[in-house]
Formats: sequence, structure tokens, C-alpha cells
Amino acid sequence: MINSKQKFGGLKTKQIEEDRKEAVKALIANKGIFKGKGRAKTDDEWLAFREQASEELIKHYEKKFGIRLR
Repeated sequence: MINSKQKFGGLKTKQIEEDRKEAVKALIANKGIFKGKGRAKTDDEWLAFREQASEELIKHYEKKFGIRLR
């Protein structure tokens, strides 16, 4: 016979494990945003790069979650 505490604890553990796996997948998917980007030589280049990267990230999350972030 299964104790109810064991059953619910197992469900919580499975949910935590699934959430962890989803978080790891999201990190892996998003780490490529800055890949291949060189260092900016001036502040203006850095600001332009940062704005472009921000726009890409916003578009990604708007598409993924179906919400507007702007």
C-alpha cells in the first residue's frame, strides 16, 4: 500500500525535475544569441549591439509565449 505522503512527494519531485529540464533547454536555446558577435570598439557600437540583441530576445519570447513585451 502506498502512503499518501510518498505519492504526493513523488509527484512534486517529478514536477520539479520536469521544470528543471525545461529551464535547461531554454538556457541552451538562448545561449546562441551572442555567438559569433565580436566585441564593440566604441560605446556607440556597444549600444547598437545591445539594442539589436534585446530586440532579438524580445521577439523570441513574444513568439514563444504569445505575449507582448513592448
